[in-house]
Amino acid sequence: ALVQLEESQLQVERERHETQVMREQLVKQQEELVQKQESINVESKRIKSQHREALVQLEESKLQVERDRHEIQVTREQLVKQQEELVQKQESLEVESKRIKSQHQETQKQLKESQLQVERDRHEIQVTREQLVKQ
Repeated sequence: ALVQLEESQLQVERERHETQVMREQLVKQQEELVQKQESINVESKRIKSQHREALVQLEESKLQVERDRHEIQVTREQLVKQQEELVQKQESLEVESKRIKSQHQETQKQLKESQLQVERDRHEIQVTREQLVKQ
């Protein structure tokens, strides 16, 4: 009976030791899990922060695109208006040029008529002088 008692006590001692070793392994695993969870939480916060920053940058980019589009539209409208004004000025210049050409042609015609008249007058003066000299 004593041998059985000693064997039982040794068995209990071995089981306690195994249980203690298992407890220590579980505590160690629990600590590792806690560290992993903390690491995951830190990484998660970092990723969320980056995500928020990316969303802010995306919104800023969208706003900038809208401002750029508006500026492009305004610039296009200004260019169309300037083009229309240039076409009107060109048409006005063409009309003015035609008027000046016409005026120039009329002046040239009058100048020729005037030169012809001067020639006729000179001839008449010459003839008149010759007649006066004959008299």
